[in-house]
Amino acid sequence: MNNFNEYGLLNPGTYALTLGQLRESILVTGGWQPPEGWDAEWRYDLVDGLEEMVKQLWKVGYDQIFIDGSFVEDKGTPGDIDGYFEAPWMDFLERGRPTLNEIEPIWTWNPQFRRPHLDSPTKRQLPMWHRYRVELYPHYTQVPDEYKDEANLSGITDLGGKNLPFPQAFRQQRETYLQKGIIKIIR
Repeated sequence: MNNFNEYGLLNPGTYALTLGQLRESILVTGGWQPPEGWDAEWRYDLVDGLEEMVKQLWKVGYDQIFIDGSFVEDKGTPGDIDGYFEAPWMDFLERGRPTLNEIEPIWTWNPQFRRPHLDSPTKRQLPMWHRYRVELYPHYTQVPDEYKDEANLSGITDLGGKNLPFPQAFRQQRETYLQKGIIKIIR
């Protein structure tokens, strides 16, 4: 991972980075010749928020964490960091989510808890977004057969309109459907 491609996207693939490596990467610094309007300071701030959430996930035992969104594009000032983490279905429901909310009560995806923000008054955001400007969604593993078809749908579609699970949805650019890279956060 050393530059954005001609479409302004991180080249397709999965790039494993520590949080320290992420801070030193082109995704934060912009590289030796940052794109016009590049806001490295804002991107550092986003990674600081991401770090807090990642530490909470690690504390609970979830270490398969992936980030994407406009953060892996040459957009000078992305609005946030999007991503997902893998968690066993029943473990997350019975232990993971309650434990995360004991650490910090932001781990909900219930639409009733979304509220607008001055920066985006028409879009309602999750509590975690308001706190850190990061949205991380669970991608369930070990899903019972009767829930497999609906458990991991992201609400993001492919070019044909098919609702995708997070690992596929976050590897495409939403407007163009072009494939792009994703970052796996490692310890």
